[in-house]
Amino acid sequence: LLYVKRCGAYVTGTHITESSIDTCKKRFAFYGFSGEFERMDAENLLFPNNSFEVVYSFGVLHHVPNTTKAIQEIHRVLKHNGKAFIRINAKGWWYYLRIILWQGIIKRKLFYMTKQEVINQNTTIANASPLVKYYSKKEVQELFNSFTIQRIERNYLGGKFDFLPYWLGESIFAKIAGNHWMIEIEKKYP
Repeated sequence: LLYVKRCGAYVTGTHITESSIDTCKKRFAFYGFSGEFERMDAENLLFPNNSFEVVYSFGVLHHVPNTTKAIQEIHRVLKHNGKAFIRINAKGWWYYLRIILWQGIIKRKLFYMTKQEVINQNTTIANASPLVKYYSKKEVQELFNSFTIQRIERNYLGGKFDFLPYWLGESIFAKIAGNHWMIEIEKKYP
């Protein structure tokens, strides 16, 4: 958000936790910028219809209980021809090899936990997350079917592959098996 503000945009930031809102306000103040920041649930945005030209969501929607509802809210608050840039988790090597195969089957967690519990507890290295979802490309297309999809692209292999030259890791392998979907969409006319 700070980067977008530095480029001259008027920004409004939302988050479900007050602590994140406070952090954002302090960070903006430190750099001498202003913006609007509100504590808000992504499934129930408090903005009028057609409020924004651009919506940016980086790593949020796969943690929202009702992701479809949050996407409907993005559609509602975007102006006609407005764009959204979204990053959500992709079913890639991390999902299939590290979570399902290694944690779920080899470490036998699927024998005493649900698949969702295994995913939630093993998505990040340091801590478990309350809710984490992963999507195939087809599922992403279905989630965003009320928009004109301009780009769906995999990226980010993860820190374990930092030893690879960028051109090989992020430019080639990440496009095939990356952990995130980068999605660029545009609001269709009704």
